[in-house]
Amino acid sequence: MFFQDFIVSLGIPKYFYKFLFVYNIYFAIGVGLYNYFETVRTLFGKFPKRLLLLFIIIAVALTYGANIYFQDGTIYSFGAAALLGVLLIIFFLKYQVQIPWLINIGKFSYTLYIVHYPTIFLYLAMYHLIFNPDTIYILNYFVWMPAVFFCLGVAYLHYLLVESKTKHILNRLRVKRTSKMSVA
Repeated sequence: MFFQDFIVSLGIPKYFYKFLFVYNIYFAIGVGLYNYFETVRTLFGKFPKRLLLLFIIIAVALTYGANIYFQDGTIYSFGAAALLGVLLIIFFLKYQVQIPWLINIGKFSYTLYIVHYPTIFLYLAMYHLIFNPDTIYILNYFVWMPAVFFCLGVAYLHYLLVESKTKHILNRLRVKRTSKMSVA
């Protein structure tokens, strides 16, 4: 963990390193993919389907391998998972793969983005009350997988009760504003 040791040697706290370089790597890579998408698509556009699938399999193996080897979420496991996400995005767009239930989740993706973090803590609190484990470790797959479905359920409920209603109100206000501007 050379990079982490280097950052800590500069006097930067470990949690700050993890926040910037481990947990937010998805956002950094996502921004990079957004900014350079055409370049990335051109580069991977030349790859045959089987080679791209091989890269996806390697990224899955790297993600699991890093998690198993380090026994913790590290910049390596999060980086491999982010790479896997990029490869899947490229593959899905290049071959126009459309998964209906995944597209439906996209309808409430903003709500999911907003509520997933506090929902994880709510889930962990409920998990602790029910099972009373010695430690609460979200990266344990038996804890993490139900948490994903719990977050999806809470986000969908929040979407139905809050976001969809708010969108409806905002659309009505926009229509009124547009009609007033066209009259004037």
